[in-house]
Amino acid sequence: MNFMTVATIFLNPMNIQNNALALLWIIPLVVAISVVYKATKVSDVGTLRFAKECCTLVATILMFMALIAVALYVIVAVTT
Repeated sequence: MNFMTVATIFLNPMNIQNNALALLWIIPLVVAISVVYKATKVSDVGTLRFAKECCTLVATILMFMALIAVALYVIVAVTT
C-alpha cells in the first residue's frame, strides 16, 4: 500500500447509515475488544476456558450497553 491509498482511507471514511441496523457494527468491535483483553489477562489462551471467558465478557458488555441505552431513553422521554 502506498501513501495515497492510506490517505484516501482516512479522507473518505466508510459511510455507515444512522439507523438501528447500524448498531450491529458494535458486535465485532466488542468481540475484538474482549478477545484482546482476555488474551492479556488469562494465563492459558489455548483452552476452552478462554473462549468461555470471552463469550461471557462479550455478553456482559452488550448487556450493560443495552441497559445504559434503555436508561438514557427513559431519561430523555421523561425530561422532554
